[in-house]
Amino acid sequence: MKIRPFQLSDTHAAIQVYRDSIRRIGPAAYSPEQIEAWSRYPTDEMDFGRRLSKGCTLVAEKNGLLHAFGQLEPRDHIAFLYTAADSCRQ
Repeated sequence: MKIRPFQLSDTHAAIQVYRDSIRRIGPAAYSPEQIEAWSRYPTDEMDFGRRLSKGCTLVAEKNGLLHAFGQLEPRDHIAFLYTAADSCRQ
């Protein structure tokens, strides 16, 4: 895995990681209603990209595919921390 700063071009892949994590890992801890609500976010890809461009956002990629991302925004607050289900615990 390579850890690097988020780039706007990562936005679509980050959304896919986010939704995969919610749908495939989330059910172990959250209700079906919570999973359904959270998996609809984000609705605006450009807005999500701008949001991830703030603070410190890092992505983990392997063979050119995004496997995880995390964001500190502000720098003392974890805003996002998601991994694709197939990459969980790596």
